[in-house]
Amino acid sequence: MKVHLLSIVIGAACLTTAYGMTTKKQIEVDFHTKGITINHQILRFPQNQEPFTVDSNTALTVDETVYIPLTFFAESLGFKVENYLDNYININGGDVVRYKTQSTLLKDAMEYVGVNNPEKAVEVWSEGLKGRSAATQYSVMTKELKEIYAKDLEEWRPNWVTGGSSPRVESYEITGAESPNEDSRIYDITYNTTNSVQEYNSFTVELEVVHTGDFWRIAKVSGDEDSKIYTGFR
Repeated sequence: MKVHLLSIVIGAACLTTAYGMTTKKQIEVDFHTKGITINHQILRFPQNQEPFTVDSNTALTVDETVYIPLTFFAESLGFKVENYLDNYININGGDVVRYKTQSTLLKDAMEYVGVNNPEKAVEVWSEGLKGRSAATQYSVMTKELKEIYAKDLEEWRPNWVTGGSSPRVESYEITGAESPNEDSRIYDITYNTTNSVQEYNSFTVELEVVHTGDFWRIAKVSGDEDSKIYTGFR
C-alpha cells in the first residue's frame, strides 16, 4: 500500500494510452479511512472532507492511494494554501518556515555566548533539567555534543521538553570533582526527584566540562539508566 500525502483529487474516468487508445479505468473509493496523526495527535477532518482511498486496478497500475484534502492538511502543519497564477496552487511556508528560521538563528547565536567557569556550566545544565528545558542544556554544550544532542532530541524529544512533570528534578548536588588538566573538569552530580508529594528517587550524572575558546562547555554526559528520561540523551 502506497500512501501519498498531499495528493489532490482530480478524478479521471478514462485513460488515454501513448497509442491514442482510450480505455476505461475502474476506480473503487473507500470512505472508511480513519484519518492521520500529526506528532502522534489525531487530526480531526471537517465533515465531508475525510481522507479516503482509491483502489485503481488496471493493466497499467495496481495501487491503493490515500487522498486527503490538501488545504486542511497543509494548514494543520502551519502552511498557507492559496491560488497562484493560472490554475496553480501555491503553498506558503508560513509559520513553519518562520519558526525554522528563528530556531536556526537562535542555535547559531548560542555559539557566541557562554559561561566563564566550569561550575557555572554545571549549574546552567542542571537548571535545564529542573526546568525540563533541552534548550538550556544545549546552550552550554560543545558544538560536537550539540550535534549529538539535537539528533537524539529529534527522535525522542522533538519538542525539546525533557523529563516529566512527575516525578521531576527538584534539587542537585555536586558529589565529586576531578581536574585532569587546566582545561578540563569532571563532575559527579546527584539529582533528586519528587512526585510533588515526597522525594521519589535520585540518579547520578557525570559531566565532562572543557575550556574551549572563551567559554567552559560540557563535552560529555554520562549517566545511569534512570537519568536518560531527564537528560534527553538516549
